[in-house]
Amino acid sequence: MSPVSCLLLQENVVIPSNFDVPLNIESKFGEFYRELLTSTIQATRKEIVVIEYAWDTGFCDPCNTIPLDSQELNELGMNHEQAFITRLHLQYAKNTYNQDLEFTITSDKTLYQGRYVLLPIKYNEGSDDFNDKVKIKNPSGKVISEVELKKIFEKF
Repeated sequence: MSPVSCLLLQENVVIPSNFDVPLNIESKFGEFYRELLTSTIQATRKEIVVIEYAWDTGFCDPCNTIPLDSQELNELGMNHEQAFITRLHLQYAKNTYNQDLEFTITSDKTLYQGRYVLLPIKYNEGSDDFNDKVKIKNPSGKVISEVELKKIFEKF
């Protein structure tokens, strides 16, 4: 369970992570990431919350940015020097999920951050490095489904 969990949904999943990405995706990474997020949700065949990251604002190892300062935390509504932030993503239609989201705070402080390695090779250069499927897991590690990366990479 994540530090903040949606109570109304069956379960959360974490966005697939820790796989190689071809270099030609770099300039379109935002589009690629949105496609990965959409593919993750579609692969579960249900309305589900995707955890994009969960981290302690006091430190981030490794991070490509510095931790949030007290002013930034204050802008987020936090009046503490340190907090645990979870970014959740839910796609739904008004007629299929018309309830308010309810959250509960848990003591779980498991860190999670999607990580991707750019390889200096382009997709379709004869490499099989990008034909993998990535598993979609809940926060405890149970495999819920999988996404075929090749189908995503072919779009770019």
